[in-house]
Amino acid sequence: MSDKKTKSMWMSTLSNRAQELINNLGIPADMGDRIKDFMFEVAREQYKAGNSNGIRWARTNPQPIPQT
Repeated sequence: MSDKKTKSMWMSTLSNRAQELINNLGIPADMGDRIKDFMFEVAREQYKAGNSNGIRWARTNPQPIPQT
């Protein structure tokens, strides 16, 4: 993940905060990259799971269209 560019603000913020923590703990760069890759993999999996559940919920619980 460390070599890929992204335009997502939350992703940039998360990456910067993780890098700051890695630096403060004195973790070597290669280990820090592995930690960040793991962290982003988990975040991606959780996003996909939440998105799928949200879509499923929306399909089973349609909202009424407001009358104007």
